Amino acid sequence: MSEALYIQHGEKLIRVELDAYSCENDFQILLASHPDLLAGDQIDPFNPRQWLLVAREAAILSEEGGNDRWSLDLLFIDQEAIPTLVEVKRKSDTRLRREVVGQMMDYAANSVTYWADQTLKDQFYQTAEEYGNDPEATLNAFLQEHSNQQSDEEDFWKEANENLRNGKVRLVFVADRIPPELQRTVEFLNERMRPTEVLALELRRYSGGAFSTHIPRILGQTSAAQMIKREGKISKLASRRFWNETSFFENASARLTPTQVASLHKVLEFCKSNCFDKIDWGTGSVYGSFNPKISAISKRAPITVWSGGRLDLKLGWLEDSDTACTFRDLLRNHIKNASLPLQYEHEGILHISIFDWEQWIDRLLAAICSAAQETLDSARK
Repeated sequence: MSEALYIQHGEKLIRVELDAYSCENDFQILLASHPDLLAGDQIDPFNPRQWLLVAREAAILSEEGGNDRWSLDLLFIDQEAIPTLVEVKRKSDTRLRREVVGQMMDYAANSVTYWADQTLKDQFYQTAEEYGNDPEATLNAFLQEHSNQQSDEEDFWKEANENLRNGKVRLVFVADRIPPELQRTVEFLNERMRPTEVLALELRRYSGGAFSTHIPRILGQTSAAQMIKREGKISKLASRRFWNETSFFENASARLTPTQVASLHKVLEFCKSNCFDKIDWGTGSVYGSFNPKISAISKRAPITVWSGGRLDLKLGWLEDSDTACTFRDLLRNHIKNASLPLQYEHEGILHISIFDWEQWIDRLLAAICSAAQETLDSARK
């Protein structure tokens, strides 16, 4: 008798039996559509990995300027900009025991060496557009929901490329049954490769009637491997910079003119004295930032101001509640009525140079506060 589970549905108990995936393509489609099956909570229980699909069948060169030689099944990236290379095999594939390890090592070595700085971003943009999504809005929403750092798209892809060049990638072997030989190899590699992380994911499927159940299990995280990876995470945390008002303006003064620094002071003081009730300071390694928030409307900041002088207007992020969406729509109208030179229909992030915004910042801040007041008045009715 085959292995089985029982699912209770109302008063019925439905038997589902262990079942094989019909083909690797179906396996890939499932993971691409449901990346949570990669079990990010098992990889890191304290800070579960979240996944953004970069590409399916990602092309990899074997020499500079050469033709594509290999095709990686799936390429994801997590909230800390760590590229995650995924190779899928069914248990019936004889290559699962030995050949797949050499295959993955080729993929990792050559992607680190030959992918250009724009490759990850370009592949993500192409994939997002194929799925009918706006790439920038998709990434911004992902970072806002899952990242602990205040960073923008440029910073994210820069960090992703640095991780790639430094070999800080994650290699994941996926199969519906991981053979003992592969598990031992993965454990061996994961204990000895740094900063690369090597894991196996056993994804078992149970089917019965109209039901299908998928149970993921991460393998390869021995105690020795976890200790080694934890040391790397502590090192990264130590390299982050936690900004405050003093360090922000010290950094700004080293980069901008006194007049421009005065403009930054003006924005901060306005935010402290008017409709904003909370100022969050960023944790970027190079530039400081502050994010003024209106807690009664949204947990997300409508603007971010950087010590390099840039201001980000983040209409596309204001969607975490009905109140936030109302505020976003009202703010768009107020920006239009104030005759500000902005693409007020833009749903992502507008990156605005200080050379532009310092000329009309008073009108923008007034528009934000007016929209906020109208939103709160409407919510109280």
